[in-house]
Amino acid sequence: RASVVAHLKACGIVPETYVQRWFAGLTVHLNPFPSLFAFFDMFFENKTEFLIKFGISVFTELQKEILDTKRIDVLYEMMRFEPHCKSVTFDTQLMQRIVDKSMRIEFVKEFDINDLQQKMGVAIRRKMEEAAAAVDAVEVMES
Repeated sequence: RASVVAHLKACGIVPETYVQRWFAGLTVHLNPFPSLFAFFDMFFENKTEFLIKFGISVFTELQKEILDTKRIDVLYEMMRFEPHCKSVTFDTQLMQRIVDKSMRIEFVKEFDINDLQQKMGVAIRRKMEEAAAAVDAVEVMES
């Protein structure tokens, strides 16, 4: 069975380019109002663990569409829940299915959520520093 993560990686799409829209804004600008309440209920009850489960549910719910798509721009539209995405309609029903799947996921292996948060934070900070350095380099070249 093909891996969604491997497919995205092969297309040059890394999580840092799309998960920020899911997690930093807690899907407020992505999630239709009715399913947003279910999202918040689960988030406040389970915190970061729910966000990880939500991400897994996105991959499982959109697996066929992701694996069938080779165009990078369309993959970004899907992964960033863009409203103009033609491959997937991010309506209340889809988002509710994703939230419902998230609630049913059980981790079979215990892991340290604090360690995971720290590793994610380090990776995000590193990417932000790389982006800032790239902007600085462009400004220097323009001067």
